[in-house]
Amino acid sequence: MSALIEAKGVTKRYGSFTALDDVTLTLSDSEPSMTAVAGESGSGKTTLARMMLGFIDPTEGSVEYRGKNIATMSASEKRAFRREVQPVFQDPFEVFNPFYRIDNVLTTPVKRFRLADTDAKAQALIEDALERVGLRPQDTLGRFPHELSGGQRQRVMVARAVLLRPKMIVADEPVSMVDASLRATILDELRTLNRELGISIVYTQTQSLRDFDATMRQLVIDPSQPAESRRFQLAHQLAALALAREIAAVVETSPLRTAAARQLLHVGLANYAAGAVLMPYAPFRASARAVRHDIDRLRMDYGVSFEQACHRLSTLQRPGARGIPMFFCRVDMAGNITKRHSATRLQFARFGGACPLWIVHEAAAIPDRILFQLAETPDGLPDPRHELVVGVVRAHGAAARTGRLRRRAL
Repeated sequence: MSALIEAKGVTKRYGSFTALDDVTLTLSDSEPSMTAVAGESGSGKTTLARMMLGFIDPTEGSVEYRGKNIATMSASEKRAFRREVQPVFQDPFEVFNPFYRIDNVLTTPVKRFRLADTDAKAQALIEDALERVGLRPQDTLGRFPHELSGGQRQRVMVARAVLLRPKMIVADEPVSMVDASLRATILDELRTLNRELGISIVYTQTQSLRDFDATMRQLVIDPSQPAESRRFQLAHQLAALALAREIAAVVETSPLRTAAARQLLHVGLANYAAGAVLMPYAPFRASARAVRHDIDRLRMDYGVSFEQACHRLSTLQRPGARGIPMFFCRVDMAGNITKRHSATRLQFARFGGACPLWIVHEAAAIPDRILFQLAETPDGLPDPRHELVVGVVRAHGAAARTGRLRRRAL
């Protein structure tokens, strides 16, 4: 069995610090594979990925690509290696030059490796690559990096790699800085590339927020999460186990076509049940009315996060015991809506945008502050007339979380 790439006892030291110690890994050249390298933060995953890409040399051992040591390749061999082994980096923002439009990162490899002899063919290649990773060319090309969400930027980097039709993609924690609702989608797209284009995929990942061993009936929750997140992860797993048949029945009868969409629905239903466990309907509705929907009070009283409280408020629509209609959405710094919920059906937005006058942009600049805004919007729910919207916007760190209280215009 010939090896596509092989790390032989590689060790990397920086002075007295050992970043990676005696690791061996072999990928077969006979058929495309998908390999995950998992470990805790600081365990050397990124160091191994950089060695496989030829960015750094091991202190001990060697990394060979098709039998040739990467560190001693000739210039022509290194050029072929660079085309056949493509990276996808962890941070989907730092890899872009903020002064250039997204097009630049896609046209550069086309020109450098002479993938097309006309502009029309080059454009067709770029559009095909974008569509393969779930992006619409008309919504992506011509924009600057800060105008895309983290998930969109990461997909552009995968599209750039796909352009070259490589033998292997090395992705260093490709979903660690992407919204949780999009992680399954990106990994599913990588699996599709592996299956349809015959590209071997190696991706690194940290220990997940929640790992459940069904055989041992053992649950491990990442201890670095805030207390409210750990409780939510526990509630999610309990709900997923207790309601497994009910959730599966809903997913199976849904009209969703892709595996990624069905996985999102499965997670969304389990998350809904977890919210009900932590914030039982009747007591939470009564508490919300008692404190006049003070989200910080509710958050502290129930031991949940600001986002979890907003999310739960948007679901209080039980017949005969309805809460005030609440619209919740989560918006990133680029203004893209990554999650939204209301009294209507469950929704996850892959693409989105926001009015530049919306103060969510101010909220992203100054964390831990609640802002209010009176706006008028023709949202069509429950009818196409205009409605007055009282906005509650709060940012935490780099992410903006929004909850919007809706009332009918007179």
